[in-house]
Amino acid sequence: MEPTTQNEPTLDESLAQVMQTLPPVIRKYLAEERYTPIARELMAKYQLRLDQGGILEREIMLLLMGIETPDEFMKALGNEAHLSADTVKRVTNDVNEMIFIPLRAKEERQGMMPAPEPVAPSPIVSAPTPRPTITISGAEPAPAPEMPAPEPEGVPMLAPAPALVISYQRDPYREAVEDEPVDEV
Repeated sequence: MEPTTQNEPTLDESLAQVMQTLPPVIRKYLAEERYTPIARELMAKYQLRLDQGGILEREIMLLLMGIETPDEFMKALGNEAHLSADTVKRVTNDVNEMIFIPLRAKEERQGMMPAPEPVAPSPIVSAPTPRPTITISGAEPAPAPEMPAPEPEGVPMLAPAPALVISYQRDPYREAVEDEPVDEV
């Protein structure tokens, strides 16, 4: 193992930083190591070897800390613990029912996380944004683009951006050409 430099945090420091970002319910759950008996129960239920149980416990901890995603959890159980796809699926369902559903319910009861409200997705229709109109001295401004007909009722519509009119005599960044008259600004 390589020695850590002064800029790199140690494993304990990294874990402490992650723990501070977790909701209090999960932080307490991890600090009390309440996932360990569940990992042991699943180890007995699925007749896992000691090394497979250790991987399961580690992966549950990483999942609780938000370090790994559920997909990474499942891949680790399949690739590292060498569990069959069916066993991985059943273990994942048990972990969800035994750990995450009760934690979510506890967070909702404590007001830490509001219960999700079912929301029907509504389409958002936006009107095309008109292009800005540029007027050059002596030229007529371009006509404003036609706006589409309003959408049917019940469908929200975003307001179009106002037309932008820019008027100038000559480009201040362009060099004058010999045959071109120079305007004094």
